[in-house]
Amino acid sequence: MTRGRKPPAWRRYLRFWGSNIAEDVDDELDFHIEMRTREYIASGLTPDAARAAALHRVGQFSNAREQCLVIGEERERMMRQANLLDSFRTDIKFAARSFRRSPGWTAVALLTIALGVGATTAVFSVVDGLLIHPMSYPGADRVYVVRHDVPMGTNAHVYGPLKQEHLTAWRSARSLDGVEGYSRRDMTLAMGGEPRVAQAVAIDTSFLSFAGVRPLVGRNFATSDVVAGAPRVVLLSERYWRREFGAAHDVVGKVVHTDGQSATIIGVVPATLRLPDLEITPADVWVPRRSDGDQRLRGVLVRLRLGIAAATAEIELDSLTARAAIGSSEPAGSRMRLLRPGDTLGFRRTLVMLSAAVALLLLVACANVAHLLLARAAARERELAVRHALGAGRARLVRQLLTESLFLMVVGGAAAVAVGGGGLRLVASLRPAKLSQLSQFSVDQNLLKVALLLTLGTGLVVGLLVALRTVRRGIGEALRASTGSGGRDGRRFRSALVVTEIALSATLLVGALLLVHGVVNLQNAELGFNAHRLYGVSFPYRGEEFARELVERGRLVTGAQGVTVAGSVPPNGGFLLAAFETPAQRGKPSGATTISINTVAENYFSVLGISLLGGHTFDAQSAASNEVVINETFARQLFPTEAGTPVGKRFRMAGNGTDVEPSPWYVVVAVARDAVMHGLLNDGVEPTLYFPLGGGPEGRRTTLIFRGDDDPRFAERLRLFAAEIRTGTTLPTITNVEQELSDSIAEPRFSMRVLSAFAVLAVVLAAIGLYGVISYTVTRRTREIGIRMTLGATRATIARLVVADGLRLSIIGVALGLLGAVAATRLIQNALYGVQRGDPWSFTLGAVALLAISAAACLVPILRATAVDPAVAVRAE
Repeated sequence: MTRGRKPPAWRRYLRFWGSNIAEDVDDELDFHIEMRTREYIASGLTPDAARAAALHRVGQFSNAREQCLVIGEERERMMRQANLLDSFRTDIKFAARSFRRSPGWTAVALLTIALGVGATTAVFSVVDGLLIHPMSYPGADRVYVVRHDVPMGTNAHVYGPLKQEHLTAWRSARSLDGVEGYSRRDMTLAMGGEPRVAQAVAIDTSFLSFAGVRPLVGRNFATSDVVAGAPRVVLLSERYWRREFGAAHDVVGKVVHTDGQSATIIGVVPATLRLPDLEITPADVWVPRRSDGDQRLRGVLVRLRLGIAAATAEIELDSLTARAAIGSSEPAGSRMRLLRPGDTLGFRRTLVMLSAAVALLLLVACANVAHLLLARAAARERELAVRHALGAGRARLVRQLLTESLFLMVVGGAAAVAVGGGGLRLVASLRPAKLSQLSQFSVDQNLLKVALLLTLGTGLVVGLLVALRTVRRGIGEALRASTGSGGRDGRRFRSALVVTEIALSATLLVGALLLVHGVVNLQNAELGFNAHRLYGVSFPYRGEEFARELVERGRLVTGAQGVTVAGSVPPNGGFLLAAFETPAQRGKPSGATTISINTVAENYFSVLGISLLGGHTFDAQSAASNEVVINETFARQLFPTEAGTPVGKRFRMAGNGTDVEPSPWYVVVAVARDAVMHGLLNDGVEPTLYFPLGGGPEGRRTTLIFRGDDDPRFAERLRLFAAEIRTGTTLPTITNVEQELSDSIAEPRFSMRVLSAFAVLAVVLAAIGLYGVISYTVTRRTREIGIRMTLGATRATIARLVVADGLRLSIIGVALGLLGAVAATRLIQNALYGVQRGDPWSFTLGAVALLAISAAACLVPILRATAVDPAVAVRAE
């Protein structure tokens, strides 16, 4: 190996900017060869022979060099890691000491992070559990819910029933890897005590395998359990097992009474077994779908084969349905649709809206944290400049500032986990009863992962932005400046952050006010009847005589000021899908439509307070004469060209195109005022058809309706009355109509509360940010204020100067926020309930509220500015 003149071996120790492993190894090897060559020359060998002997002594030079390079690189890597870890540990200690020196600033920053990240974490946990990963079934991404889509005129659809015949036909589908049906009902369950209502789900023996679960205790259903006449068996849910049986493992084999019949407990299924009906109360017990039982299906689940698209499976399901001639009398255009479980969620739009709202809140929090870090960095300009002058490079300063940001975010993230867990518990306590799935979320690994991801991501983005901006400018100028180098650019950037916060807050606030206005409209909606002190007690249907007997016994209840009977009581009315024709349209029926129906007694309208616009109520001959009462909306739909009240007109239900057989001709004896029959969330009042007792389609329930007095004990009297006359072991259902109507708007009320809470948090954070900017500006302009006051400016003038700065930022932010709200309200336009997206009341109130809060945020800086002593302020410079 021939090399030129080498530098001295000790030069590698003078390298300031780091070692060069290759050159160091070459120097080391050359040194050893040179020393060995000198030894051989001293012993009498020629220089060439001595060098050859030295190389021979060293051996294969390239192998030795490669081994030395590997050893050197490994040592260098370990040293770099150790130095980096030591430097990081030093930065963490320095950050902790620095934050302890400013406890007020640190508390505000940590609170901002905890609120923003905590709220986001809680909402994302719910969205993930209900929309993104609602079920943990095997191949969950290929599991779909089947819906029978039935067209109802222009742009209107309803979901038709699914039957056992559908299930049987679809099991041969080549595009499916599994098909499972289930049904659901209330069940009375007792074990030596008072019967209790339990939520029961009927499934096939293969359902647990489809869901990928095994019983925690006991066994699954067997084929022998589902044949006609087999002994009844049940599986308990884990939640019900722990609550009612104390998680006792000897529960298997015990006998319970379900709907008055004995059933044996054969096992317990884990809590992870969930149905796609995410809005219903989780099942308490699971029972087998027996061949001698009710074969109606609540839903059908399918799993697609690998590589099969949902559209392909839909075509095959439609083909199999048509081939089996199932539902041949259904309206044209009926088809099967495959939906993801999250798509069937009734309050899906609410979750999407809350996700967007919490994203805005997180942006507000990030802007606030960025502003706080910028203000802190501006106050430390001289410190950073001194460190830079002493040898710390810009990269080193960026790393220090980024470490401080990440440290702050991690500590705030720990607090955010507590806030997120508390938020989930608060949501569970405030949720409406119909949103029972919201009570199943708590602090778990997913929550911790989301919180960690959000805090680290936010810390990196915000911290890097602030660090780069802080060291971008010539920080050496801070040593020559008397007040730091914040400059006009820094003030503009901080002002831009505050404007962003106010704009996002304005968007959230306007959205919340729109929802508030919508909920107020719902609460003040015209019902068409008097719901005050109105109750319904429902029994299984047992004919007209039983209904009239109930009325006689109900009149004996103390405090009953009016008693009547009907098939249902609002807002739990029944539906009918049918096409209608009048004598003038005979043979040309209207398209199939959905109407509300009810079978009512003669005094139904007077007890509920529904006025008749024309005609008379039913009498004893109404059923035999095919007399009916219709509401205003149905009258306009049936007889659009008729002038006046259509009393005496005739119509009938047509059989072609629907599942309803042709009916006799009905005679309209009265037109009732429109009344809400199905809750307050429906768009307008549905067409409604009232039948007399014994003259309409046979229902499943008979409802005794009471108008009670003002005694708060009346509801308890109804419970005692219902318990006395219950049929068998089935408990009558008691409905407080006023409470039920209030519960029907529980979802929008809940959305309003959550969005309002987010809006309030965003406004508070924006106010804090505005306060910080104005306060910082006042501090930086202390000398200017002193000079102005020396030249004759009054305290009122100074106050107007400070307020003008704050209101200028606020007006810009509010204007941008209102423009954003116009676009963002598209997300909530379906939840506004009679309120226009551009509702001037909401936009004006939101703008005024934000401007007032902004003015309040300027109050403390105003007091500080007007308290400046001109002489002291000028001498300080």
